[in-house]
Amino acid sequence: MERIFAVATTTRSTAPAGRSTLVHFATAQQETVALNEDGFRVVAVAYKEIDTPKSAYSVADEVIE
Repeated sequence: MERIFAVATTTRSTAPAGRSTLVHFATAQQETVALNEDGFRVVAVAYKEIDTPKSAYSVADEVIE
């Protein structure tokens, strides 16, 4: 999850999307610890919006600009 938050600029959850902050990261870490202690595993998911669609993508498309 740390790797996702290191490059994330926006958060999206049940609340409206907004800029990522250290508060979001701290809250996510606390929730992850609590869930892990209950036997759950947490997966962070991220995506990057691309202005011009391509027919094929590569690892280079994953780079944050």
